[in-house]
Amino acid sequence: MSHVDHQRLMTLIDALCSQTLDAAGMAELEAMLIDDAEARRVYRHAINTHSTLRQYAQATSSSGPKMTVKPLHVIIAAAVIVVVITVAAIVVHRIFPAKPGEGAGRSAHTAAPIQSDKAPGEKAEP
Repeated sequence: MSHVDHQRLMTLIDALCSQTLDAAGMAELEAMLIDDAEARRVYRHAINTHSTLRQYAQATSSSGPKMTVKPLHVIIAAAVIVVVITVAAIVVHRIFPAKPGEGAGRSAHTAAPIQSDKAPGEKAEP
């Protein structure tokens, strides 16, 4: 679909959504949709977007059906819970650090060797 065709398609869809599309425009829109799979995809996306916005507008107005919208305090509470869990995980990790060679995603052969002051073969004191 060329840029010009896309622009014309969007103009026709806009007229349809605003209920100003005349019979000639409706015939042109139908012909575009019959002939072009990309035009059908664009049409479905535009109509879905229009429908979603219309539902939202009705939900936020005093008339019409209401959509379920999460109150701001619920969203803030969820964000606080995520922050608390993250901070707790960081604190626990600092209090109980993983030993070399242990921990998520690390294997013994990728861990850094433990440095010691003892010569090889000497026993470490407990």
